[in-house]
Amino acid sequence: MLLLVKTLIAHLFVIFSLFFYGVSIQAHQVNTLYAELTQHKDTASSKKVTLDIYYDVSLSLEEWQGDEIPAPTREWLLFETQETYERIKKGAINYVSEHVKLQSPELLFQNSSLNYSVTFPDFEVAPPNFPKQRNGYAYTIVRVVWDLSDSFNTNEKLALIWRHSEQDLVLRIEVGQQEGVSYQQLAHEQSYAWQSLGDIATIDKSQNNQNSFYKAILSWFNLGFTHILPKGWDHLLFIAGLFFLARSKRELLTQSLLFTLTHSVVLVLMVFGVVLSIPSWIELAIALSIIYIGLEAYLVQSRKLTRLANWRPWIICFFGLVHGFAFAEILQAYFSQEQQVWLALIGFNLGIESAQIVIIVGLGLVSLLLLKSKVKAKIYSYACYAIAIMGIVWLIERII
Repeated sequence: MLLLVKTLIAHLFVIFSLFFYGVSIQAHQVNTLYAELTQHKDTASSKKVTLDIYYDVSLSLEEWQGDEIPAPTREWLLFETQETYERIKKGAINYVSEHVKLQSPELLFQNSSLNYSVTFPDFEVAPPNFPKQRNGYAYTIVRVVWDLSDSFNTNEKLALIWRHSEQDLVLRIEVGQQEGVSYQQLAHEQSYAWQSLGDIATIDKSQNNQNSFYKAILSWFNLGFTHILPKGWDHLLFIAGLFFLARSKRELLTQSLLFTLTHSVVLVLMVFGVVLSIPSWIELAIALSIIYIGLEAYLVQSRKLTRLANWRPWIICFFGLVHGFAFAEILQAYFSQEQQVWLALIGFNLGIESAQIVIIVGLGLVSLLLLKSKVKAKIYSYACYAIAIMGIVWLIERII
């Protein structure tokens, strides 16, 4: 009886600990904003930094906010009134003032930022020319311009700081010919810094294009990798569940490839221009996939399940598609602006797959360390148990 009580207390402690930890981390980052950062010289003495934000208009409109409310479409926005347009502009100006800041080291000591202006190029024509997105949602370009001509040292460093705690910013960066094009994702209080050169040297165009190609694919690779490590906890735990579930290296490789191929199918369709309507239940399905893989792996590791169902590969394929839709929700909003979309897809997908390999290799090394340990089976069982509980945490969060 005493042993039963101790076991129950231990299980409850693990459950509450994981619940507490689970609510503090994000399972999957789907709430991103796309922006283009450029720097150019109007005259010999005038330099400007421009940030074009592809702004989701629902951020300005309370009636379109809420988990159960579908996102407004571009067609809806085209026929809205001037009053609605003014509300969108006002909300966008407030959004920029709260979340975007451009600083130099000199200003950091003063805790201030450079002055800027906000314009709305889409509204400069009638009717407004809103950007067309693959997901069909309503966006407008919010142009933030910092004029550095008056009181700025042209050789000073600059840093764009992002200050939104619940939304990431994905930057397409072109801040000088010598830099080429690159991409970077900024989370809360993260920044992108670069050297603001006074004069841009004349360089070989073909060499610049080559450097731009490699830099772009590397930056997309980095975006894909960081979406898994350290940000994509749901994807990470699903791969870990496959590792604990596999009874051989061949089975692990087969299951991982199935998962990879099916979530890649969704991304390839998006590149071909297929408009993907992301179902509202995708986030719930992702949480359920973590619960499923954790529970099945737990039953296998605790030897309560000795034979896996023949239809398991189809389950993995289904959850691969689910995770693919989650990636598509992240990507398709700003793939619309990317001219070399295949380059972006290849770099992003290679980053994802590399992160998966790192996870599997890391778990494999741990397995080797525990090869002769008497508690290996128990550690694996509790790890699978923890995966399922984390899935339950995220499921509850998304239902509430």
